[in-house]
Amino acid sequence: MLVVCRLPELVNNILTSGMVPALFAEDERDSLMGEVMSDAQATGAFSKDQVWQYFVRRCQSNLHVVLSMSPVGETLRTRCRNFPGLVNNTTIDWFTAWPEQALTIVAEVSIAENAVRLLHLQDVIAPFSYVNSLVLNPVAFTQEKWSTSDSIVVVEN
Repeated sequence: MLVVCRLPELVNNILTSGMVPALFAEDERDSLMGEVMSDAQATGAFSKDQVWQYFVRRCQSNLHVVLSMSPVGETLRTRCRNFPGLVNNTTIDWFTAWPEQALTIVAEVSIAENAVRLLHLQDVIAPFSYVNSLVLNPVAFTQEKWSTSDSIVVVEN
């Protein structure tokens, strides 16, 4: 859920042009240009517009934006259609479910790194991948009954 309704528009502007229009008042802009003036002049930028473009390019090269959006429903599709910078100027990583074998290996390594000594190591590792699958399917998670027995979590169907 977006807190600021203009956020996709602002992010799109940053991604496509490197700046947000009217972000700085004229006096703030002059102050920023004054701070980068010597660096800008060293690259051959002398006019006010050239110094401002130097500042914008420098911000672009140092700015990294991380967005996390749910692909569920039409919202992401609509935003990508309305704000092309979200697609054209980004790298999209789709995170999907891990295979059970990979989750088991991660659990084994995690427990080994923490130096946990357990007699029934496999009995402790097995629920890791199961719990992860419940997180991916919250409806099943709410329908499960949990109980503990001898410090081992037991899931009852």
